[in-house]
Amino acid sequence: MHVVDLYNGLAPFYAQGQALLPVWRRCTEAVLPWVMLDSVILEIGPGPGVLLEQLALRGEAAIGLDLSSGMLAQAQARLRAKRMPINLIHGD
Repeated sequence: MHVVDLYNGLAPFYAQGQALLPVWRRCTEAVLPWVMLDSVILEIGPGPGVLLEQLALRGEAAIGLDLSSGMLAQAQARLRAKRMPINLIHGD
């Protein structure tokens, strides 16, 4: 099994898992103050877009690059539901 296959399989459940991990929340809170307001932000490996959503609220534009099409589909659904104009790119 390739890593991308693993992440594609985890994609529907990944954001729920992140929400249950206090360490993930602490990491997010530690990163956000370092983001320059009104900047263009690139997140490499955004997964389901949980952090990318928070980054987009601080920046002028947000871009997510991920190898997993499953994770990008989850991010797209999350961000479209909130009407957030974020560019998602499938790539390595």
